[in-house]
This record gives sequence, structure tokens and C-alpha cells, in this order.
Amino acid sequence: MIKAQQTGLVWFLKSDLTDEQIERLKTLHTYINPKDPENVFSTFIELKDKFGVPYGDLNKVQLTLGETDITDKRINPKFKTKKKSKLQLRDYQKSVLEEIMKFIKDGGNAFNLSGEAGSGKSFLLSNLLAELGTKTLIIAHLSQLTRQLAKEIEEVLGYKPTVLDKDTKELGDINIATSQLISKNPDLWYLIKKGIGCIVIDEAETLASLSTLRIVQRAHAKYHIFISATFTRSVDHRTEALMDFAGNNVFTLKNPALLKPQVIAVHCPEVFNAPLNQNLYNSARGRFYKRETIADKVLKVTQASLKKNRQVLIACDIVELQNTLKDRLEVLGIKAECINSSTKVQRRTDAMLEFNESKLQVLIGFGTLNAGLSIPKISTIIRVATPNSKEKLEQLIGRARRDFDGKDGAFVIDLMFQGFNNESRLSLYKKKRRTDDWKLSQCTWEAFEDKIKGR
Repeated sequence: MIKAQQTGLVWFLKSDLTDEQIERLKTLHTYINPKDPENVFSTFIELKDKFGVPYGDLNKVQLTLGETDITDKRINPKFKTKKKSKLQLRDYQKSVLEEIMKFIKDGGNAFNLSGEAGSGKSFLLSNLLAELGTKTLIIAHLSQLTRQLAKEIEEVLGYKPTVLDKDTKELGDINIATSQLISKNPDLWYLIKKGIGCIVIDEAETLASLSTLRIVQRAHAKYHIFISATFTRSVDHRTEALMDFAGNNVFTLKNPALLKPQVIAVHCPEVFNAPLNQNLYNSARGRFYKRETIADKVLKVTQASLKKNRQVLIACDIVELQNTLKDRLEVLGIKAECINSSTKVQRRTDAMLEFNESKLQVLIGFGTLNAGLSIPKISTIIRVATPNSKEKLEQLIGRARRDFDGKDGAFVIDLMFQGFNNESRLSLYKKKRRTDDWKLSQCTWEAFEDKIKGR
């Protein structure tokens, strides 16, 4: 029987393992992107005398080592004061919480909480943390999300979480921070390592960043909770890496009140000729979207949507096109705001508030708007230029699915330009149409233009 100690990882003394066993464990916890073989991601840590692997899926350890005696040294510090929810769970949320608590009572401690935008993941999480009563760290990938999460938890529990900063000297019962902040502040990292019993990763696919990974690996927390809409990373095949930590246990929230989107795939005539050299792809893509005809099309669709009193998100990840669209919309008297990585956090927050108060009619952006942020007034999404992964597309559509008083539905207008392998998006739309009763239609740009002009 091989012995090990379980903290942030399951640690083995190298002297207890053979070289072959160590190499086997390394192989099982290493992930290579088939599209980029030099892009290697590992979930183990190797030190001079020790070797550590994640405990979410211990089957890999058992396959390699057989029966293993693990001493559990994880910590579970309790809240200073008991928390209680001020708001009542809906039936579909209550049943999922009961399943999770049974899983924990039976000895489970790592799992994924999945659900589309608007399914109530943050609300259920607040109730779950109150049930656990364990000092918690929630890691978000955006500073703006830390503020949103703090507000949502305070509304549910009547308790104001501690939003961590570089001057933090003491942890609260529920703490929220970005992984970047923690990584840059060793003193804060040490507080977390010894003082946190539950780590929550919001938007779990971000665990694949090294800064987030290191926090999870080295903290001694007993519970790991991963939150995501999809819990997959098809773009780089790291889903199994997430499962190293979360295991195979997924609890899914399905909100029956989510709006069912009406998707129109508009096949446009512009053709993108992708370069054979992949290193030139991004620059070629950027030049393609400078075409004036593309901005013209986006503006026409935006104006048609606004005439129906719908508030619009233009999904675009190319900054130059974002700025062009904003300038041209403002010339037309339409209030718009670009949100991207260079937008200061306070301005992002103000823009969200102005949009939800209908003072802004159009938001333009993608990455910093796509995952986690609650923008319920979005009713129309115009997709013009975004990455083509399944996960990002589902996150994007989720921005429009939240119900809101006065909202007449969720509409997605996908401008599909030739040469971008649009079949993967169409495949997702068709699958969702079959399983979730989405409405999907396809047409040419000419037919769509005639429709919005009322011909």
C-alpha cells in the first residue's frame, strides 16, 4: 500500500514511487493541444522529493498505483457567524441543492455546478455556502465580476462578502478576488492557503490559466466548487484537465423560465480567404473586418432592431471595428459604448448601469461582456466577429436569455461570412433547436435586407 497526504493535491514521496509510476502519473495529468503540440498544460506539481496530483479524479492514481492510503489534511474552517438565505429557492433550484448536500454528506467535496446564464447559479451558490458554513474564497476572472458577485451574495444572505485587495490582512467568511490579484500578492496567498476551507472557481474553464491553477493546487481547502455554463473547453481539449480537480460530478440547473432564442443565420457574400500560414491568421482576419460593407451591414441590422425598441449587443472582438461602429452609431444619434480590455473597470460598471436603465441603446464588445456578467436588458445580439468555440457561443447567446419586464424575446442575428467554417455554429444551433426548442432560420443577406426594409 502506497501512502500519501491530501491537501491542495495528493502528495507522494518520490521515494515511495518508481520512476515508471511517476512518468505514468505525469502522462495522465498532461494535456497537449492537438492543433498546437507545443501548447502543453499539466495539472501535477513535481518537487525535488515530492510529487503531487489533483484529487478530483483519483481513478488515475488507482490505475497507476492500485490501493492507496491517503491521509486527509485538508482544512474546513467555519464561519464566524451563521448565514441564512433571505430569499426562497425556486423548486428546480431546491432540488439541485438537495442533490449537492446529499453528495457532500456522502463524502463528496469537488464538483461542477453547471447552468446557462440566467439559471440562478449565483443564487444557488449563496444558499449552498450558507449550508456549508465554511470559510470560502470565490475566484472570478474579471474585477467587474467580483463586484457583481459580492452584490448578489449580499442580496441573498444579507452579508457583505470581503472583496480582497493587496492590503487585506484578514479574511472574512466569504471572500472574492481575481486570481491575478492573489498571484501578485504572496501574503494574501498565504492567508488563503491556511485559512480557506472552500474554493469556488467562477467560470470554471478559467482554471486552465496557470495563476488560477496554482491557487487551487496549493490551498488546503476541503471543498472545490466549479461553476460554468458548459464545463468544457473544446477549443484546446482541456476538459479532462478540469475534471482532474472537479471529478466527474456535475449538478445542472435548468431554469424553465429562460427565454428561447430566435436565431437567424444570415449568409453574407463577403469571403475571407484564410492564409495557409496560421501565424498570419489574426492579422488577415483583422484586415477582413475593416471592409466598409461589413460595418454597413451591422449598422442596418442595429437600426432595424432599435426601431422595435430592442436593446442591442454587437458581439465583436476586433477593437478597430468596435470603434468604427461606435463612431458611426453616434453620428446617427444612437448612444453606444465599446467595452473591451482597455475599458476601465469603473466605466464598464457605469456602462452596464446605463444600459440596464436604457440610457445606452447599444453595447459593443465580446470578451469582457461574454461570461458571467448579468445584463438582463439585452434582447438582440448581432454576432459579427467572435471566436468560433461552442462554449463562447453558448455563453454569448445566454446574455439574451434572461427574462425582463417588457422584453419581447431573445433574438440572435448571426452574420455569417464565407470562409470562417460556419458549419460548427450552425451545428450547435440545430442541436439546440432539437433539444431546447430554439427557433432557427437561415437566409441570404439580400433576403434579410429586404425583410428589414419591409419590402
